[in-house]
Amino acid sequence: MLPAPDELKQLPLDLLIAILSSARPLHRVMHDYLRRFERSGKLESEGPSIDPHQRVDTSQFLLQRTRRISWALGALRKRLERPVATLECLRWRLRGPVGVTALAEALIRESRSDEEQAFLIAELVLELSRARVEAKEGCVPPAVHLQEIRQVIAELRRLVPALGSNAPENLRVYVESVFDAVAT
Repeated sequence: MLPAPDELKQLPLDLLIAILSSARPLHRVMHDYLRRFERSGKLESEGPSIDPHQRVDTSQFLLQRTRRISWALGALRKRLERPVATLECLRWRLRGPVGVTALAEALIRESRSDEEQAFLIAELVLELSRARVEAKEGCVPPAVHLQEIRQVIAELRRLVPALGSNAPENLRVYVESVFDAVAT
């Protein structure tokens, strides 16, 4: 098994969301992202924008972030439900540079608090638990597929930060209930 290329290690959350929620090939999504990144640097050097809608970046607003992450989680679940020919391909989807663990690490890296980390990881786990794998001849059996997903869920549980005493009780209860429901 070859390691992931350096270019795919620790991708930003926005790029992972774009990759996971797109039906286009990985290299096309990355090309578009890099082109937008280059353009954004050039546009700033041209001078200030006079369009008031372009002056405000709403991408980091809570509702916008939640909507994008929710969309990515749903797209990730749909990708995981598709049959895979080999166990290595499935493990790439789960643990590869644009897989479940990469998304979890990006969520943790870019979260603003332990509470946000715990909530987002719980949402990721909940989405993974809802995966209904299609059976297809010549592909990894659904039982093996689901067992691999359960192993990743167990790994994700270890990533959830311990919520301090100042964390809301309902959040603590929610996170625990998600992991309890998934464990059964």
